[in-house]
Amino acid sequence: MRGLSGTTARAWWSSRRRLVLLMAIIWLPMLVWWFALLPGGMSNDSLDQWSQIRSGHWTSHHPVADTAFVWLTSLGGLTPATTSFAQTLVVAAALGWFVYVVTNVIGGGRAVWVTVVLLAVLPFAGVFAVTIWKDVPEAAALVVLSGLLLLAWRGEEPLRGGWWVALGSAALATGLLRWNGGVTTVLVAVVVLIALQGRRRWTVAVTTAAAGLVGFGVLLLIPHVAPVRPIQPVDSMAQELADLAQFARDTPQSFSYNDRQALVHVAPFRRWRFAGHSCVSIDPITYRIIRYEGHEQALDANTAAIQRAWRHLVRKEPGEFLHARACRASLAWSFANPPRRNIVSVWPHVSANTLGLHQESPKPVRDAARAIADVSSWRWVQEMFWRPAVWVLLAVASASLAGLRGGRWRLLLLLLSVPLAALGSYAASPAAQDARYTYPATLICQLATVAYFSSWLARGGRLRRRLSREQSQPQAAEADGSASARI
Repeated sequence: MRGLSGTTARAWWSSRRRLVLLMAIIWLPMLVWWFALLPGGMSNDSLDQWSQIRSGHWTSHHPVADTAFVWLTSLGGLTPATTSFAQTLVVAAALGWFVYVVTNVIGGGRAVWVTVVLLAVLPFAGVFAVTIWKDVPEAAALVVLSGLLLLAWRGEEPLRGGWWVALGSAALATGLLRWNGGVTTVLVAVVVLIALQGRRRWTVAVTTAAAGLVGFGVLLLIPHVAPVRPIQPVDSMAQELADLAQFARDTPQSFSYNDRQALVHVAPFRRWRFAGHSCVSIDPITYRIIRYEGHEQALDANTAAIQRAWRHLVRKEPGEFLHARACRASLAWSFANPPRRNIVSVWPHVSANTLGLHQESPKPVRDAARAIADVSSWRWVQEMFWRPAVWVLLAVASASLAGLRGGRWRLLLLLLSVPLAALGSYAASPAAQDARYTYPATLICQLATVAYFSSWLARGGRLRRRLSREQSQPQAAEADGSASARI
């Protein structure tokens, strides 16, 4: 505040109070969802983290930083309800900040604020925020990162120190909260190098990528300095295992004797073929076959042979390899649901467990909330509101309407840097057809689409009013001249 005049200081505080008020408005419907689904949605991933916290034996299956976040916000494993409560606050603050930046940089005003509140009220962002997934704080970090990058567009003044700290913190959080977070920040940096101009593009890009890679490096370092089990082959090799299941299903004739023996030493070949029945997820082979059927130790003992078989089959059947990867990554690029399976959008319940966890909200309220949340499982709702590819194209189309001259194409590219990076990192290592993996891209592009389209409509309205005034002025002058002539 030093150096600001009294009027400027009052304006500064007024804008901050307004931002906090708008964040609170976004938060309120999320609190309603939180109460209705108390203690929040918990899938098998959530329960795995909770069992780690309760037992004290932590692993790297999920990023340790996120398990620490759950431990901290649950008050040391006391209740998951405080974790989901904290997530609603984090997501509401991130969305409020992003919309504040978008409306100031792009436009859209009230329409964008109404849209973000609707996303919180309807079974989209609100239900997502109360599910205890690592993807929720990561999505908040990516949304904040996107807003910070927008502030770097076409700025003649040097960026302040607080902005640099916030940028590094958002990128670091991204690297800490997902195993592919470091790759995401590197891809963001590549797009930033194209979108920004001057020396600033290098400093912004390097800061973003370096902070994200530091976060990833910390994840790799933790098992060496703390009593945390390192990531196991069933996780680190998940993509290769899923590829081999597809090879076994679709091209069994391509296996050599050694290839087949490598697989058989882990699990019967027919089970590998069974795991390839659906190409959209790694889960059939990593969970149902390797973990649930007790083949994890065999995999650990035959890791090198499995990797050799995978490399041989990729060279021999590159088309099948590309088909398997493209199918598994279809959430990132497809405009329709993957074959034979809908995407997982929200999780408004607690999966069956032996930890004593269950939803505690009043049954009528809980049943009503679940019924509303299940709207997101409808096919047309998934394709319209959860598919990132649709909203990326809509953002580009609305930006084209608003105009891309004067370097505003760079602004659009900067806006898309986080969505494109999130989709790219997912496509490089697709786990399953869960909308949570790409939801930051969907959210950012939804709000950007409304901002661009609303600014285009507003500009058209201003142009019509100006033309109307210009037409009325000559008519008024002509009328005055006629009156003078009669006098």
